[in-house]
Amino acid sequence: MVTSTLLKRRGVLGVAIFLVAVTGCRDFAAAYDKCLTEQTCYLPDGGLLQLDGGGEDDGGTPDSGAADSGTADSGTADSGTADSGTADSGTADSGTADSGTADSGTADSGMDAGGMDAGGMDAGGMDAGGMDDGGMDDGGQSDGGPSTNCDGGLAVCTSFDAVEIVVREFSVCSSGLCLRQEYALSGPYEFQGLWGSGPKDVFLAARARPGFEAPAQMVRFSEDGFSAMTVDLPGFQPFRLHGTGSDNVWAISEAPASGPCWLGDEHLTGPYASPLLHCPSPLFRFDGQQWAPVGYATNGWTTIQPPALFTGLDSTWVASNGQGLLRWTGALWQLEPVSLGTVSPLSALWGDTSGPRIGVGNGSLPLAGFQPPAPWADWIGSPLLESGRFVAIAGPDEEHLYAATASEVLRWVQGGGWQAEFTVPYFSGPSPAVQDIWVSGDGNDVWVTLGTDYVLRKHDGAWSVLQLPVEPGFSALQVEGFDTPAGDLWITGTQSHGWFFGTIAYRYERQDP
Repeated sequence: MVTSTLLKRRGVLGVAIFLVAVTGCRDFAAAYDKCLTEQTCYLPDGGLLQLDGGGEDDGGTPDSGAADSGTADSGTADSGTADSGTADSGTADSGTADSGTADSGTADSGMDAGGMDAGGMDAGGMDAGGMDDGGMDDGGQSDGGPSTNCDGGLAVCTSFDAVEIVVREFSVCSSGLCLRQEYALSGPYEFQGLWGSGPKDVFLAARARPGFEAPAQMVRFSEDGFSAMTVDLPGFQPFRLHGTGSDNVWAISEAPASGPCWLGDEHLTGPYASPLLHCPSPLFRFDGQQWAPVGYATNGWTTIQPPALFTGLDSTWVASNGQGLLRWTGALWQLEPVSLGTVSPLSALWGDTSGPRIGVGNGSLPLAGFQPPAPWADWIGSPLLESGRFVAIAGPDEEHLYAATASEVLRWVQGGGWQAEFTVPYFSGPSPAVQDIWVSGDGNDVWVTLGTDYVLRKHDGAWSVLQLPVEPGFSALQVEGFDTPAGDLWITGTQSHGWFFGTIAYRYERQDP
């Protein structure tokens, strides 16, 4: 099921809050009612959690947010404005998705668009606005109601009650960045997919965190602002995005899709013909209108091995579990043999518009089977790394190409192979580990996220460690930039503070881009 909502910016400082009711439980309404009436919630291991009375409700109907610890909110009550109170017809829709894309994401089943009528959920499942001007909830305490902090072992089920969306605009500059916009989702999500065809066409994919069951959230930024879409397709939990335009965006999960493979009964001819191997697909494609799974059939005993993904103008490539890559022909995945050796499994692919040219994993290698350009003909240097396997690779061309392990950033030197550039330093707080890299078109600006609120920047040839202008508890995951005069830069990550957990996308402008 797919639900889309458009958020438009209004004024210099705009705040927009939307509620999308979602659930991964088979019988959420029953579990929710039981939680409210008996003040108990089921734990993932089958046990029961006894809840305290929490805070005051909004006019008689308990909120749906996490239970209070007995501490009242900051003093600002929820809006208390119930929705229309008019339930749907109570008749579930047919359950048949149209054109491969499911519908709104919430079965009718007597619930209105807010998930429960008559104020059954407060504004987004959290207290008024969910965040104060500083980006956090008021004092870190949620309103009364069933807890959904599954990481702490407290849950109605391995799901969540609601998604709260907050969009804000800023004019704050610090650490070489000027914050312009913030897009936040509360709930068990993490923005792991980030890709844009341009500064006014950016896609963000929020997958459910490990251990949770929730449909993925797709967010798109354009000239009209942000649009949010719940994509409830089997196996759709995007980990990486790549594409060539707004009508050709691909997403891949972090792990192979679950379920057995099977041999097809296609009629094949030829001396080396064999039945096609069909497997659940971890790949999905956006055609400009909707997301849909990409059929998964190969002509050999090979399967797709996420998360390596590369999309060119004419085709898309992914890594296989064998010695090679798989290329999408428009009908099936064709094996293109490459000797990956000890480099496999691949974690990322890099190339130009014609196709992938380098694969990285336990080491790196040129994909000469596809593109054997002269600069890579004299590939030298050990393909293996002492600091661990590669986790990311980025650059506009081979003259400004960077890759990284979790603890080290390297640069490709023609005629010299990979050369260590910068070792990730240790500092107080969570242990840093490289997550992603972005390099400007002229190679003068390099940004590296570390899974903390610190990032690395190489500017004018010098490396520095910067603390992002964000609230404490932020962990930067993905980074994407654009060579605009303002130096647009997107950084996504998760935010954990008190009872609040969510995922946030920041849009910055780089100072001295």
